[in-house]
Amino acid sequence: MMIALLAAQSIVLGDALVELRTSQDPSVRVSIRGRSVWEGVPKAHQPWKLAGGDIDGNGLPDFAVGVFKSTHIYPHAHRTVFFFELREGKVVPKWKGSSLGRPLVDFVYAQVQGKPKLVALQRRLDDSLGLFVWSWNRFGFRLDREMGRWSQATLGATRPDFVEIRAGTGSEWAKL
Repeated sequence: MMIALLAAQSIVLGDALVELRTSQDPSVRVSIRGRSVWEGVPKAHQPWKLAGGDIDGNGLPDFAVGVFKSTHIYPHAHRTVFFFELREGKVVPKWKGSSLGRPLVDFVYAQVQGKPKLVALQRRLDDSLGLFVWSWNRFGFRLDREMGRWSQATLGATRPDFVEIRAGTGSEWAKL
């Protein structure tokens, strides 16, 4: 099965520019008003996606980097997401969890009823794909809801309050 993923190479968060540079080490650079303030995420972690917004609703911008690596909990390389917050001109690690409970395929930030969410396309135990909606819970994420059961799917977010699922031969909009 082939699942295509599009990765943003840079995002603007207020005065900050966050760049994903997969061929460089470290692979992520943050600049504020043109001045580099942070470089991180080793190239060995095989970063594959960059997203940004305010995942916890605290008013501070943050960004997420999709990586492919093993962790002390899961010794085999797998897709996961690292979160960082921009606070007073500095990059502060927010969450570098081992997983979201199921194998991760893709993720986007979205607004659900005015609240920030992490929306993830993940594999179920039966190998089907489902859409999982997560909320920040002070230290990590809490699963709010799940939907769908597809044999193949891709995820997109072209509007902040809708997530597009392309499943099989069709496309459906999931209003979260």
